Amino acid sequence: MFRHALTAGAVLLAGAVFVVAAQAQPAATAAPDFSGLWQHREAPPPGPPGAQQLAGYEQRGSRGAGGVRQDPIPAIADLSDPLFRPETAAKLKEVVDKRIAGELILPARSLCWPNGVPGTIALGGNPMQILQTPTQVTIYHIEGPELRHIYLNVPHSEHVEPSWYGESVGHYEGDTLVVDTIGLNTHTVVDDFQTPHTEALHVVERYRLLEGGEAIEVTFAVEDQGAFTRPWTGAQNLRRVAEKAEFEEIYCAENNFDVLTGRPYPLPTATKLDF
Repeated sequence: MFRHALTAGAVLLAGAVFVVAAQAQPAATAAPDFSGLWQHREAPPPGPPGAQQLAGYEQRGSRGAGGVRQDPIPAIADLSDPLFRPETAAKLKEVVDKRIAGELILPARSLCWPNGVPGTIALGGNPMQILQTPTQVTIYHIEGPELRHIYLNVPHSEHVEPSWYGESVGHYEGDTLVVDTIGLNTHTVVDDFQTPHTEALHVVERYRLLEGGEAIEVTFAVEDQGAFTRPWTGAQNLRRVAEKAEFEEIYCAENNFDVLTGRPYPLPTATKLDF
């Protein structure tokens, strides 16, 4: 009987230990809160390692208030870098030749075109608003306007039709939002050097809050075997904008002209449905 009593006691003790251990498990970590208004904090990064400024040249048209010239935009790519596949270097050479000749080539948003990924983060611009729910993160850009949807905790579709922002799925890893994007069309470029890519472009972004929630560090890894000989990485910081800041609507297509010459740019025109 003593043996049975001891066994029963051991079972009860084991159960008590199990209950205590279960109660001691830490609570699930809350997802970081990226919601709010954000703006690029620093100058755009140089883009791929090969897209460096060619010495002695700069893009014209970099002007500030009152037409006073500001810091030049390093927009002439060095085509000798082995990062570029021959097809990519050939397309970049067309851009380089035009810029050396003094032709103004503006970023995509200045022409009412979406920046795509990673351009939407890598390139500077007006404020963006991040809306966050348990199933989706939506990024709303003031220009356009443009919307980017990031669907949480779901796999990529079996078949992804290429589009301006592709298909983005995300999940949280502790304090970091990880976003995986595929299915990007070839109408966009990856930086202000106008570096092209193919439909094989694959981008992984990682968003992390800094400075007590007043800044976001975004790092991104780019892989495109059709355009580059190896993967490359970049980073950008966003700063929080006061919630009371004006978030105006901009109708780009109705205000689409060259700030230097006053000439209008061609409007984006759809000749067939996207779906």
